[in-house]
Amino acid sequence: MTKKNITDITAEELKEKVNKEFDIFFGPGGETEEMFVPGRVNLIGEHIDYSGGYVMPMITYLGTYGKIKKNKQNKINVISLNMKVPKINSFTLKEVKYKGRRHWTDYFKGVLYMLMDEGYKIPGGFDILIYGNIPSGGGMSSSASIEVLCGKLISKLYGLNINDVDMAKICKRAESEYNGMNCGIMDQFAVSVGKANEPVFLNTKSLDYEFVDIKNDEYSFVVVNTKVKHSLVSSDYNDRRTQCLDGFIKVKEILRKNGLLKGNDITCLCDVTPDLYAVIEKEMDNEMLLKRVKHSVFENYRTYMAKKALEEKDFERFGGIMNGSHESLRDDFDVSCKELDFLQEFSMNYEGCAGSRMMGGGFGGCIISLVKNEVRDKYKEDILKTYKEKLNQDGEVYYI
Repeated sequence: MTKKNITDITAEELKEKVNKEFDIFFGPGGETEEMFVPGRVNLIGEHIDYSGGYVMPMITYLGTYGKIKKNKQNKINVISLNMKVPKINSFTLKEVKYKGRRHWTDYFKGVLYMLMDEGYKIPGGFDILIYGNIPSGGGMSSSASIEVLCGKLISKLYGLNINDVDMAKICKRAESEYNGMNCGIMDQFAVSVGKANEPVFLNTKSLDYEFVDIKNDEYSFVVVNTKVKHSLVSSDYNDRRTQCLDGFIKVKEILRKNGLLKGNDITCLCDVTPDLYAVIEKEMDNEMLLKRVKHSVFENYRTYMAKKALEEKDFERFGGIMNGSHESLRDDFDVSCKELDFLQEFSMNYEGCAGSRMMGGGFGGCIISLVKNEVRDKYKEDILKTYKEKLNQDGEVYYI
């Protein structure tokens, strides 16, 4: 029997499996809470959520289902059915403070740690079981889905009444401060606040947001997974954030020198406009930092213009912006890889594909393409076949 791909498991099947296995591991009865939290794709606005930029993520049909109930053991018992051999992992609330063990249960511990740090009371132990169909390492926010699921289940179980935006903030802290992934807030915000089929246009500096109507009969988004996994904590991701911070220090020095830094107009890298970049480009003496600044400034501008294109239903223009985003991520931010570049170039030149770009932290993971519905199935067939023939790699395609 052929093993079923994780992404072929439906949300309903996740729910059925969770409910069945929950009773097996923890016994029937007791007051329970359960829910599904999605993953996300990011249409445009990459590697700028930690620099105060605009982003435009959208939730997916892939996600994580979980169930929780209180216990009398004063212990937290956690199980993931995605493990090869699912088993109970137990720890006490006191043990939550120990960081840096690099175990998958750190996602739960991080959320618990931050909830308590924010002053929320967790009066006892609980049992929690999860099962998800997001491909691990694919850049679709499996970790954020788990974190927000954990936070929302605990909030429901103990009546903490945490709203979606505050939950995103707590879970972002868990990812960065507890688990060492120096991320922005986009992933946690998208999966906590997001709506199906409506990307959220988010200002990551102010957290102002609005949903964008993309309903149409001509185009849809398609994700192609390179099956090259990234591990962002151990990758160059944190280095990129540090480089952006270093670049911003130099940017402020240049703008101050030229009398262009006034008041509080520029408090983060993405406050820099393309016009100001022209001044910075002439005087920046560090080529690598200049490239990081260039990507951040123009990716922010691209995202703003991409929103306008979607609102006007100009999908060809949106596709061109996607191509520009990939070029910048490849050449200026240096977070692509040969597999991502191959799939993006194939897509960019494919008849019926308006545009394509790498998505997520990079160094592997997925591309996202805007493809005409009439050629979508053929595109899937052709890109997987060509990827296998040219790079001897098996990919995977998801319709979003």
